[in-house]
Amino acid sequence: MYTLKFLMSTAVIATCTTAAFATDQPIVGGTTSVTFNETFLGLGLNVSTIGSATLDGATATFPITGGTFNTDTSNALIEHDGSGLTLDDTMSFLDLENFLIDTSVPGITGDVTLDGSLVGNVPLFDLGTGLEVLLTPTAADVLDATFLGDSNT
Repeated sequence: MYTLKFLMSTAVIATCTTAAFATDQPIVGGTTSVTFNETFLGLGLNVSTIGSATLDGATATFPITGGTFNTDTSNALIEHDGSGLTLDDTMSFLDLENFLIDTSVPGITGDVTLDGSLVGNVPLFDLGTGLEVLLTPTAADVLDATFLGDSNT
């Protein structure tokens, strides 16, 4: 199974006096960074950014564009609209973008496009222990079928 180490910087949570009794507080600013492990890098795929994402070596950074933090449950929905990654082997191009981290699941969904055709908004990653990001079984199957070929056919 593919794994990625997940690092998230601190997001700024905006508060105001009119929202003093609200349990959901808006998330404003910050970034989420993901560092790819050697297994992922060893796949030999080209990795490039989409939109406002940046890539520095094995670390991709995505601006946080919004979301909410629930002060009662400590759960958050963290939005990363307008950024993502393209994975390609020069024959197939898989775009993963507009990530939404949901700490109540905990997992990450995103919009997936394969060779220019929208697949949909799908669960991409589960958040494991130690802030590790693990591909969901469905996402791993798509990655395998797209870039390694489906050995079952």
